[in-house]
Amino acid sequence: MKVLLFAADGAEDNPHIPYKFTNNTTVYVGTHDNDTAVGFCARHRKEELKYLLEYFGVKNKRSLPSALIRAALASVADTAIIQMQDWLEIGNTARTNTPSTVGENWKWRLAPTTLTEELADKVAHLTRLYGR
Repeated sequence: MKVLLFAADGAEDNPHIPYKFTNNTTVYVGTHDNDTAVGFCARHRKEELKYLLEYFGVKNKRSLPSALIRAALASVADTAIIQMQDWLEIGNTARTNTPSTVGENWKWRLAPTTLTEELADKVAHLTRLYGR
């Protein structure tokens, strides 16, 4: 299992950097136990995201979540899993779980009106583009 948000430090021995992936793995932008991609970017200063911005070829934090989705889909990993919160580019108000806490976990729900034709077209386009 590889998590792109864990690649932020850019350390040489970091197994979450896409060029180190093998096909026999599953890649996530983030998991149910992590910040959403937008939340992760909001919580970190641009300097702290320097490696990810450079690696994924984007100039600002706002562009990073969609670049992470594309990177997961383009990777050699057999399986790519993108949480709906990341497709929708929602911040940490939509986080699924915060480990070691009680009371507010697993409460986020997708509103039926959130599923739009535009979103369906985006998901379909990118999954076709990257052969998923």
